[in-house]
Amino acid sequence: MSTGIALFLSSEAYWAVADAKAALECYKKSMEAIIAREDVTQTIPPSSMRRLFGPDAEKLPRETIWLVWRNIMALFRDPEVAVTPENAREPYNLVLAFRPGAHKGPHDGAFEKRGPQGLFLLKAIQITALTTLGLLAWDRGDRATAAKRYQQVIDLAETEDVFANGGSMPRGTVARDVYADYKHCQTNLEVLKRNDTINAALLNDEHVGRRDVRRMSLAQQQLRVEADGTVNARTEVSFATHVCYKCGKRDVAMKRCSLCRKATYCTKECQKADWAARHKEACIPTVPEETQQVDT
Repeated sequence: MSTGIALFLSSEAYWAVADAKAALECYKKSMEAIIAREDVTQTIPPSSMRRLFGPDAEKLPRETIWLVWRNIMALFRDPEVAVTPENAREPYNLVLAFRPGAHKGPHDGAFEKRGPQGLFLLKAIQITALTTLGLLAWDRGDRATAAKRYQQVIDLAETEDVFANGGSMPRGTVARDVYADYKHCQTNLEVLKRNDTINAALLNDEHVGRRDVRRMSLAQQQLRVEADGTVNARTEVSFATHVCYKCGKRDVAMKRCSLCRKATYCTKECQKADWAARHKEACIPTVPEETQQVDT
C-alpha cells in the first residue's frame, strides 16, 4: 500500500508531463492516505527535502500533508486546468469536505487527535479550501457565494494571529501560505463591496441587496474578463452584499427587520435610528413600536 509521500511523488511526475487530471487524482489519493493511515502532522527531514527537491527545498513546507494540499489548491485555481464538479468529482468532494460548518467534517478526527499542531493544520486547510471555493464561485459569476467564502476566510483566519499577521513568516511555511490567501480574500471582498456600491448608484437603487439581480441599460453595461481570458459584456448585474438601510455600509451578512424581512442593518443602533427616522412608516404593516425588532 503506497504511502502519502510516494503518492505525492507520483503526482509530481504526472504534473511534470502536464497531465493535470492524473496529477490531481493522485494528489487526492496521497491526501487520503495520509489522513487514513498516517500522522497528519508528519514532516520530511531536511536532508530528505534536499534530496527530493534540490535547491527549492528551502522554499517548501516540510509538512507532508501541506505539500500535497497546496498543490491540489494550485491545480484547482489554474484556469487552464478548469476544475469543475463534473470533470473532477472526487477531488472536488475532498475540497468540499473541508468547509467548516456546524458539524464536524469527515476528516476532522485525524487532525484533532494530533493535538494543537493537528488543529493548526486543519484550520489552514479549511481556510485555503474556502479561498479556492470563493475563487471558483467568482469565475462562474456567482458573486454572492464568492463574497460569502471570502468573509468566511477572513473570520476564520483572524482566530489565529499567525494567519492574520503572517506576512513576516518565512517563505515555505504554512502560516505564510495561509496569510497570502487571507490578504487575497480581504482585497477581493473589498472590491466586491465597492463594485456593489457603484452599481447600486448607477442603477439608482441604493437598497439593492445580496443575490438580487438587476438588468442594466446599454449605457450601464460592463465588461467582465472570464477565467479563460475571454471578455463578455454584462447585460445584468448580481449583487454580492447587503446594504445597511441607515448608514449605507455594505457587507455579506446583516440583520433584517423581523417584520418586513426586507430592510437590512449593520447594527441594532442603525436599525433603531432608521425605524424612528423613516422605516416605521414604510414597514408592513405599521405596528406598535415595542413589537418591532431585528433578527440576530
